[in-house]
Amino acid sequence: MIIYLFGPNTSDQNMLTTYQRVISLLEQERVDAIIKAAGEEKITFSAEALAEIKAKGEMLFAKADAFIIEATNQDPEIPYLLAFAALQKKPSLCLFRKGNSPQGLPDIILNQKSKTTGVFVRSYSDVSLPKTVLEFLNKIQRHSFDDTPEIKFTLRISKRMEKYLHWKTHGKNESKAEYLRDKIQEMIKTDAEYQDLHK
Repeated sequence: MIIYLFGPNTSDQNMLTTYQRVISLLEQERVDAIIKAAGEEKITFSAEALAEIKAKGEMLFAKADAFIIEATNQDPEIPYLLAFAALQKKPSLCLFRKGNSPQGLPDIILNQKSKTTGVFVRSYSDVSLPKTVLEFLNKIQRHSFDDTPEIKFTLRISKRMEKYLHWKTHGKNESKAEYLRDKIQEMIKTDAEYQDLHK
């Protein structure tokens, strides 16, 4: 897995320290990274792989499987990267320092659930930063984001089933379709025979 880490160019020492802490967490978790932070660009995987990417004329961020973006300070690249990630169904963690608001985020990102866009917008403090980043890494390593719902499926159910689904989801921030998807995901995880076939 390759993570693309982006942080706007800054002279703020606290922000530079934040970038370095995220880079250290990625190294600690042995995650390959493309890092574009504070105006510098580097990679943590092989030089041969980088040469191959450049020889093909590909953009580095297009090779990423997921994105971590620090959005406390505005940068014109942030909405572009988030839109790219959302369109490519690549999970993204959009961070902003507690007490601030994320800068330059498209309304669709701010107004949609992370399940819909794959973008997780999270505030952090110096204390919570490692936990926030590690939770995101664990989530994307545990779950295949190939499981992003994109196949439209018509399911005919009885009135009794519809009433039950309404009862289960009423007052919760979850649609009936999301509830059913979550239940099917639970079934997949606990079906030993299926898991053995798909190792």
